[in-house]
Amino acid sequence: LDQAKWYLIGTLQMWLETSSDVSEWIGSDYLIYGKIETIEEIIQAYRDVTLEQIQALTEKLIWDNWYTYYIE
Repeated sequence: LDQAKWYLIGTLQMWLETSSDVSEWIGSDYLIYGKIETIEEIIQAYRDVTLEQIQALTEKLIWDNWYTYYIE
């Protein structure tokens, strides 16, 4: 889990290296969510993910009849 977090954080930081990338990120964030999260907030959100949260999500995503399943 720690390796996955560091990978996501590193990828995000590399993706935001140019000013055009940053402006695209800020613009899409505002258009989609109506607010702008800072890079620090996103990185902290990645760091805050726990193994228990991943396991709970996995239980919701694994099912027998996947073609009729609806996640609430």
